[in-house]
Amino acid sequence: MHKEYAVEPNAIGQNWETFRYLIEKFGFSEGRLISRFPSSWARLVMEAADAAEVPPVARKRIEEKLRQKKELVLFKSGRNYDPDLPTWFENALNSHAERAFHAVVTQGDQQGIEVLCVQDVDDGHPLVAVPRTADIPRTAEALCEACSILFQSAREIDIVDPYLFRIENANSGYRETVRRFLDFIASHDNSNHTVRLHYGNANGCPPE
Repeated sequence: MHKEYAVEPNAIGQNWETFRYLIEKFGFSEGRLISRFPSSWARLVMEAADAAEVPPVARKRIEEKLRQKKELVLFKSGRNYDPDLPTWFENALNSHAERAFHAVVTQGDQQGIEVLCVQDVDDGHPLVAVPRTADIPRTAEALCEACSILFQSAREIDIVDPYLFRIENANSGYRETVRRFLDFIASHDNSNHTVRLHYGNANGCPPE
């Protein structure tokens, strides 16, 4: 299951070394994603680099790496962000109270149970170590929750189930998982996305 992190733009954009170290900790392959919090997160990172007077060559490296990685590491979760609050961190705490991040990565010595300082982001830290496997109950709700971040991030979704349309399963509730998947996808602003169902056409299945 993928985990959503709030990462303070000022914390990751302060210099090239910090940016490079942190950005490599995130991605679908790592099981950790950075929330687009706010939606202008990438722009704020570059503004933080400018405020920190990052040298031009290093700034260009940050800009290029961000361009290369943002589709692989950023997660659009649709969280509310209040520009009237004085700091990003206060916004993050408010959002965390409404719907928890896995952790909030920030600079300085901010306090909180799920708060990480940049210097503490290490694979050995409990809030950074993300298991590669998990035992997911075979229920529609649990399976949908396990896939939720993937569903919200993907533009093309392939669901493979050779037994989906077997006649003997028509009234058994067997299709509830796929029905739950489709309900979730439809309710999370996935317009212009493609969902394909792959199923067998033998053993009593209707033709494609």
